[in-house]
Amino acid sequence: MDNNLKSMFYLLKAVAPLMIEGGYGRIVTLSSAAARSSNHSPHYTSAKTGVLGLTRQAARELGPHGITVNAVAPASVNTPRTMGMRTETQVENIERATPLQRMCEPEEIAWPILFLCSREAGYITGVTLDINGGSTMV
Repeated sequence: MDNNLKSMFYLLKAVAPLMIEGGYGRIVTLSSAAARSSNHSPHYTSAKTGVLGLTRQAARELGPHGITVNAVAPASVNTPRTMGMRTETQVENIERATPLQRMCEPEEIAWPILFLCSREAGYITGVTLDINGGSTMV
């Protein structure tokens, strides 16, 4: 809860006054595909689901100040940390269960975040962008 939900809350609490003062801002919170499923630990799933609620509420409260708040919810990402936590069989199972048949690459999360932070995304707020290769649609 501290790492996954409270950190987002404290981030919002710290940056919102500065963005309100400036009349502009873009906030992107980090959730997880775990928020859309039930195959993870209860504390992780609860925290990441909480991030989605926090994101929507912050979008509602900060929107009148020219600030958008959105979330990204990636699935398993091909990073050394993630790969170190999974066996080869687990990775194969993830890939087999994903319509795109592979894990997400880090830049496939970075580019959507950059878009959500751009002026071009100025009318997008309170949404969650699922970046998971289609795994939550099946």
